[in-house]
Amino acid sequence: MRQFITQHRVLLLVLLLVLIGLHLLSSGFKHKTQLNFFGKAVLTIYTPIYKILSWPFAKIALGLSKYIYLVDLKESNDRLRLQNRELKGQLSELEELRSENERLQNLYKLKESNLSPIAYARVIGRSMNREFRTLLLDVGTSDGIERGMAVIAPDGLVGFVAACVPNAAKVVLITDASARIDAILQRTRSRTMVYGRGQDHCTLEYLDTTLDVAVGDRVVTSGLGGIFPKGIAIGHVATVERGESGMLQGIVIEPAVDLNAIEEVAVAAGGHGGAGLEN
Repeated sequence: MRQFITQHRVLLLVLLLVLIGLHLLSSGFKHKTQLNFFGKAVLTIYTPIYKILSWPFAKIALGLSKYIYLVDLKESNDRLRLQNRELKGQLSELEELRSENERLQNLYKLKESNLSPIAYARVIGRSMNREFRTLLLDVGTSDGIERGMAVIAPDGLVGFVAACVPNAAKVVLITDASARIDAILQRTRSRTMVYGRGQDHCTLEYLDTTLDVAVGDRVVTSGLGGIFPKGIAIGHVATVERGESGMLQGIVIEPAVDLNAIEEVAVAAGGHGGAGLEN
């Protein structure tokens, strides 16, 4: 290529000068509304030559414009993805705040009842193994909490305070194997005892074997025993087992509160002396 240019440099120079001249002439003719024979000839010769010579530059310019467009598009997409992630994060935070606000509003409605909560607390720890079913709350004796107080949620009974320090309290759940709650079958007003079994449910004990009890019957606290106020929902009868003679053999109670998902509770004044604890 270099040798070709060297050998034909005079011819190439002449061709370049001709092209420049044609370009200048054609530029002048473009501003005229009427062309003479010479002007038409110049444009006829110049136009295809100009198209051939300008084609590589046009392709390069088109490629550059596409590249710049794609770069801008990628940057715009990256910004939109980032904004989308940020908006999703904000939406998730707002939904969590809405959910928490709704739970707290339901919890504060307990003030309107006769339970008179001493304090409201958040669950900061939990143990759900077979031996121990307990919660740890972020309130303690400095908030007026004492051993033996009832722990409740808007849907019903959670458990009772088994121990407390100035800034925390340990709560034994109604499903803990040590829990014993004096209760009443709401439909028939029959008195019974709810036992925790270290699982996700409780059982009824000390029932007349011929008692009228059915699936769906609600079980509430009796108010006896000095720890739980009367009428707090414990749960409902989930299953009733009877023997061949029709005598009651076992009743499973489904707790009114989802104890595995509880996040906030209220602590209400109750009797003292450890009622509800297995000695």
